[in-house]
Amino acid sequence: MNILVKIANPKKARLIAEAKIKTDELDAKRLIDLIKVCILSEAWIPSREIRVLRHLCRYRYFLVQIRTKIKNRIHYELDREDINVKTLTYKYLETVKEKTIMIDQLYRLLKEINEKIREVEKEVER
Repeated sequence: MNILVKIANPKKARLIAEAKIKTDELDAKRLIDLIKVCILSEAWIPSREIRVLRHLCRYRYFLVQIRTKIKNRIHYELDREDINVKTLTYKYLETVKEKTIMIDQLYRLLKEINEKIREVEKEVER
């Protein structure tokens, strides 16, 4: 037995939503009528490839948020140590002599998170 499954866009299937008498049986009959006259608007379901790509993009966004938090924390720690810095660069951080353990760890975390972001970007480009 082959059963064709369709997912209807509920906003487009107003006939059912606006019905005065609502039962599952009546709703099913109305859906069948809409299918027969080809006016049932189906919901779009993205392919697996698109779903995976979206998931990767959300993950990249998550990593970028973490990177921003790390950078902000480095700025805070540098300011707290009275180390004046206008723009944060890796070269500058590598030359800072008065690094605290927090600044050093945050710097290493920043390098690592940037590598993770690059890996995800490469995967998205594939």
